[in-house]
Amino acid sequence: MGERISAFENIGQDFGWLPFSDPSVIQGLLTLGAAALGASVALHIARSVYPLQKEKDRELKIEEEKRGIYRDFLRSVDALINSNLFGSLEKKLELYLECKSALNEVLIFADSDTALAMYELKQKSSDLAFAIPKLDDDNTDEAKELARLRTSVEAHLLVALNAARLELRGDRLDLDLEVTVLQKRKNKKKSEQ
Repeated sequence: MGERISAFENIGQDFGWLPFSDPSVIQGLLTLGAAALGASVALHIARSVYPLQKEKDRELKIEEEKRGIYRDFLRSVDALINSNLFGSLEKKLELYLECKSALNEVLIFADSDTALAMYELKQKSSDLAFAIPKLDDDNTDEAKELARLRTSVEAHLLVALNAARLELRGDRLDLDLEVTVLQKRKNKKKSEQ
């Protein structure tokens, strides 16, 4: 058998040349090691963290776009609703086309529940905008129908707002009118089946 040496002596034999090496060589090796470590960390970030950040940025951009589209749509609905009292037929048609155009953008970006709520809101708002108001007598059937339409539009507006809030913010407002509209929608689906 061979001669026995201690671990310390073994390390000394293996790395004994280091104290006698040129310091610039050792410094160069340490610099190379640090560069390799830095490159591997950068590669890890590029492969794992960067794609996640890009996906988050993409989602934020889409949500920002949705907020703008929803805002434009709700403004056009508001203008269409208000045209009932003071707008000429030509103005109402112009506002209806603006609302329809804004709805098209909503339908591209929105979740299905939000899209359905916004579509129903546009339909009810159009019905209200083109209803002929009778301002002289509140007891006529036409006046009662107009009041029912206004209430329906208000309820659908709240449903659409809540659908957008739920999609964009994850929360909603608790409103009794929303429950009424959603229940009617559910009953309508049951009757169609």
